Amino acid sequence: MNILILYGSQTGNAKNMSQEIYSNLEKYNVEIYSLNDIYNLSILNNYNLIIIMCSTTGNGDFPDNSLKFFKKIKDRTLNKN
Repeated sequence: MNILILYGSQTGNAKNMSQEIYSNLEKYNVEIYSLNDIYNLSILNNYNLIIIMCSTTGNGDFPDNSLKFFKKIKDRTLNKN
């Protein structure tokens, strides 16, 4: 089973929680990245399970290391698949 863990974290809490999940799933093929490290959304098709852990900051804003990812998936020109 291929598992992808993605996190968005401003102060490190969501990152630490993601790393904890990662360490508990080591018997599987697991990868962990910041949300902004995903440049091509089609890569998500390579995984059986995707876990997204994202905190908020300020007034419910996205963390800095997740803004590009959320802008990308919000893009109205993307294929709905």
